[in-house]
Amino acid sequence: MIDTAVGYAVYWGLVVALGTEVGQQSGRTMTFEFGDGEAYGALMDTVYYLDTAAFATVTVVAMAYWIGVFVVLQGLTGRTIGKLLARICTVDSAGRPCGIGRATVRWLFLMVNAFPYFVPMLVGFIVTVSSRNRQRVGDLVAKTWVVSVEALGQPIPTTPPHTRPAPASVEEMPPPNWP
Repeated sequence: MIDTAVGYAVYWGLVVALGTEVGQQSGRTMTFEFGDGEAYGALMDTVYYLDTAAFATVTVVAMAYWIGVFVVLQGLTGRTIGKLLARICTVDSAGRPCGIGRATVRWLFLMVNAFPYFVPMLVGFIVTVSSRNRQRVGDLVAKTWVVSVEALGQPIPTTPPHTRPAPASVEEMPPPNWP
């Protein structure tokens, strides 16, 4: 949520700074329309027109933010701005930062996690609470885990700590603890 809020602030800040105010329209809190070579953004009832250069600048900077934070920064450090503040990080099975490739997969699967869009992140929430290791769809596909920063560098256990594999034979069973 923090990363998205920062991204929206960058995006809408650029729309306001680079756009030309063209009027007011009530009920248009945060919308963007593009078509027929024209781009309009409406923020808090104020409508802004963006010429081609302004629209290109807003698009390039916004994409640079999303890729920079969710792919490059998270891939190299395991953290995003929000994860840094929450003291969590994204790691691979060895406990290292997930890498740019895995971070890219996680980012691309945000579209799946966010479905259905009228209830944002519903699929991601359901998959996370029902998966064994509390991973969302992007984590399952990319083979990543979100852990506390204290766990950074520690390999991910292959079996949950509360379970042990069953012994393969009777000889491997521990002796009973009789008095």
